[in-house]
Amino acid sequence: MKKVILSVMILATMLTSCSKDENGISELVETGSIQAVMATSQESNTAAKTDVKRGTIYAWVKDVTITAVNTNTNFVAEETFDLLNAGDTGYNSADVLFELKNVALGNNDVSAVTTSNVTPTTEYGANGNTATQSKQNWIHNHIDNTNPYAVYQTDSPVSVEVLQSGTSPIQLNMNTQNARLISAISMNHNNANADYLTANFTSTSKVEIKNVSGQWVTVGESIITDELYSTFYWSDVNSIGGAKYKVTVTVNEDVNGTIVQRAQASRIVTLVNSTSYRCNFVMDVDNNELFGDVELNLIWQDWIEAACPGC
Repeated sequence: MKKVILSVMILATMLTSCSKDENGISELVETGSIQAVMATSQESNTAAKTDVKRGTIYAWVKDVTITAVNTNTNFVAEETFDLLNAGDTGYNSADVLFELKNVALGNNDVSAVTTSNVTPTTEYGANGNTATQSKQNWIHNHIDNTNPYAVYQTDSPVSVEVLQSGTSPIQLNMNTQNARLISAISMNHNNANADYLTANFTSTSKVEIKNVSGQWVTVGESIITDELYSTFYWSDVNSIGGAKYKVTVTVNEDVNGTIVQRAQASRIVTLVNSTSYRCNFVMDVDNNELFGDVELNLIWQDWIEAACPGC
């Protein structure tokens, strides 16, 4: 696992600007030998975007916006850095370091946020079929070829004293609340008692999700067998640490026109920040148990790809 850290070089340059006192008279305030702006919180020094080489920053991070707010004057220096990959236009001339310019002298609170280049996705699928693709392959295809949606930020600003003589690079720890869940659900084809796979039995899977402080919401329900399986992919603004996923499998028997429930089991997975769970669930009717071979792995704060918990 690796910790994603932004190293930021902050440059203090000559800032000359006027503000007005309570009588409406413009005044110029000096700090040492540097002329610094006395600015209101609405004023800022916002630069155009700057290209930076991506390096080891995750592929799903689109850009990084770094902000420095002077604690004495409220002067804001801010810049957005686009992350370029090798082969992108402008890559060879892109910067290697994040360098925030025109920061007011004195104490500044520095923070950073990112945006994502991945479309948020919540998708239930009812048409999985082992004749065309196994559940394991479906899950690992998403792990290998689909980047998670995740945005990062500093948990709290870093205080730095910006000096005319120069300021050492600072480190910003970038963390995310986002998580991801990938699941596939089927019946157990190895069960010794396979009567539930005959025409008189119907098995269904239902997937529900619960946002943090929200209510359970059904996202999909469909028929499953030992060959037909349902799928679910959740990676969006609501799939964050503390959100929950629940799958319920129900087996009903048609007894002379009367529907009788023969088995039902549920599993709940609570998401964890910067973690991607992959869950391959199988319903065992004999034991009335929904079990899974679960793997855990996920992810600038280490992103962890993980087995489904408790399996």
